[in-house]
Amino acid sequence: MTPYKSLAFRDLLDRTALRMELCRKALIELYRSLCYERVMPSSFELYDNLLDLVSPAFRRDLMSFQGPGGELLSLRGEMTVATVSLLKRYYLPQDRPKRFFYLEKLFRKGGERMEFYQAGVELIGAPLELPSDLEVLYLLFKSLDVVGLRDYLVLLGDSDVLAGVLARGELSREEREMLSSALSLSSRTALEEVLPRLDLPEGERTFLSRLYFMRGGEEVLEEAEGLLENPTSRRALARLGERYRALRGMGLEPRVEVDLSLSRELGFYSGLIFEVVFEGLRLGGGGRYDALLRRMGMLDGAVGFALELDLLAELTTLDEVLPERVGLWVDPHIPFEEVVLRLEALVSMGLQVELLHASSLEEARSQCRKRSIGRVCCPDPSGFLRFVDASSGCELSRLEVEGLGRGR
Repeated sequence: MTPYKSLAFRDLLDRTALRMELCRKALIELYRSLCYERVMPSSFELYDNLLDLVSPAFRRDLMSFQGPGGELLSLRGEMTVATVSLLKRYYLPQDRPKRFFYLEKLFRKGGERMEFYQAGVELIGAPLELPSDLEVLYLLFKSLDVVGLRDYLVLLGDSDVLAGVLARGELSREEREMLSSALSLSSRTALEEVLPRLDLPEGERTFLSRLYFMRGGEEVLEEAEGLLENPTSRRALARLGERYRALRGMGLEPRVEVDLSLSRELGFYSGLIFEVVFEGLRLGGGGRYDALLRRMGMLDGAVGFALELDLLAELTTLDEVLPERVGLWVDPHIPFEEVVLRLEALVSMGLQVELLHASSLEEARSQCRKRSIGRVCCPDPSGFLRFVDASSGCELSRLEVEGLGRGR
């Protein structure tokens, strides 16, 4: 039998599953408090609908198959296109701006995991770009805080910084493709191999040679402004500076850095982009995707993010304080309705109860010891809850419960 791990299957056992639920509850409460509405789109989508909306590399990672009517379908691999599609189907233009959030399971072939969970938000149709970007960035920081994550870093970039370089008139189509391919690899070596073959102004050549060192604060923006001459890149740097300074004004500077080499894989971001990293792990990211809305026939702007929920569940400091666990012996000689009365009485006392199906008290005590349960609740004909020590068998206490024993 092929091991599950080699197929990138993902099983969540009790502790991780519990922590994921705690993260989900915390995020739902946060998003609801800011008037974001939950969406749960279908797990299936028409593959052809994505052809002009996402990058070819992303489409190759989708899990596609033939539907019952012969149409080509794919399992949901991302949530942004799905959320915008829901907006178009169910809402009128005058309903915007709309705020949505989701917590969904997604599927892709590429990478180490074929199935994963994401939590995210989308703000679509807000009329002003800067306030909507800052709202979503604020919500990103709050999302990480409410799940108990510490020492994370948010990297800020702008896709138009590099788009302006790629659009230089001096570059031939072949040179643009070479440069774009090298940048998509996020590899300094690949970029250094391509640079000597490009016809670029000296400032922009220097910028690209230093691209993977351009990470930090205001000084990074100032250095780039001194090197880049094209108006698209310079507007992007000014826009990025506004957002960085606003976050700094909110006291978030220790947890945010500018990274001009940042890029996003889906192929539909235009403007602000960002990623969350923690000890070398990429936990999520997002950005502005006005260009995607144009391709879908909408003139609005939009910004959003997605976080890897299963990774957050492994890293979160949230934990549930469980009540004391006791065992309730299900004596086969006692009517089960009396077992239920005892069970409900114990639960009403704030206890966590495990039913012990055993033919004798000794066997019930043995089950408790294996599960590290200290007390066993036993049947008592006098109408009491009788507790005995799982190890010694000594009686610990009795509590009278109305409806049990002779009182019935």
